Order: sequence, then structure tokens, then C-alpha cells
Amino acid sequence: MVRKEKTIFSQRLSSLREERYLTLSDISELFDPPVSKSTVSNWENGHMYPKGQRLIILCDFYNVSIDYLYGRTDSRKMNKEERIQSCTKTN
Repeated sequence: MVRKEKTIFSQRLSSLREERYLTLSDISELFDPPVSKSTVSNWENGHMYPKGQRLIILCDFYNVSIDYLYGRTDSRKMNKEERIQSCTKTN
């Protein structure tokens, strides 16, 4: 079986949880209603991605920007100048 390489998003998401010594269950309970531990595991393994409000909740909980999670910046929180550059950056 070929192992799929983790994405920047999944690497950062799992690192943030592990830095805080939290379990998948701890993270699953952030949401109302809670998500399953397997859902959080799928996010951390790059099989699925949180969308909408769940993504915002994760960023708020970990105190990071969405751009950080998706690898658009290496700064966990962007300053005003970085936010402006992020908005004007073309991919």
C-alpha cells in the first residue's frame, strides 16, 4: 500500500494538537454537535478538510490564521502588512 504524503494543512493541524498534548477526542468535542474522532483523524491525515464554521473554530482555538494552516504563510498570526500581501498575492 502506498502511503499518501501529508499536506501542509494536515501536518500543521496535527502538530498544533500534539503541541498541546490534546487527543483526537479533545478536538472532536470543540464542536456542537461534536464530530467523531475519525473525522478529526481524517483532517490530520489529509483525507478530508474541515469547512466553514469548523475551520474557523479550529483557527480560533489554536490562535492561528487560516493562511497559516493552508501554508500560505509561516506566521501563525499575520500582521496587517501580511494580511494585505495575502489579499493581493496571485497564485
